[in-house]
Amino acid sequence: GGFGAAWADAPGRVGRLGEYVGDVQLANEREDWHPISRNFAVTAGDNLWVSDGGRAELDVGGLQFWLAGDSNVNFEQFDDFAVVARLTQGAMIVRVRTMESGDATRVLLPQGEVTLLEPGFYVVSAGAGYASGSPAALTVRRGRAEVLASGTPQLVSRGETVVLDGIGIR
Repeated sequence: GGFGAAWADAPGRVGRLGEYVGDVQLANEREDWHPISRNFAVTAGDNLWVSDGGRAELDVGGLQFWLAGDSNVNFEQFDDFAVVARLTQGAMIVRVRTMESGDATRVLLPQGEVTLLEPGFYVVSAGAGYASGSPAALTVRRGRAEVLASGTPQLVSRGETVVLDGIGIR
């Protein structure tokens, strides 16, 4: 026990729920879905759901996530090296304000994955989920990203949109 053990368990990076509309729920390995409110701390392993018609903002240091209504995102990694968010349904905007060298921000989708390469403004949609066959999409409003979907990674630059349809990128 002691200070060392507590320190080892402390999350390297914490997100905070900011402004939100509607119902925002959180679940993880320790607890079932329950509503959360402003300034609630979100860490690795937390799964967030925003009600239909709602929206929520999450601040994580140099990153901001804006979640659309009826969205589900699971933060798989949340530390000083990487933020990895799995968007299983819905859509979100990721604003990367600052990026240290070696930082990684990744969004995992049912149809592939997106790595944000530099500060910017990114719109990511998971479609209606994998089973429905509706495609995912990434729009880079500012910045640069790499998209990987079964095969060669593709660079996506400012003003570009790519669609991930579960087979590849188009």
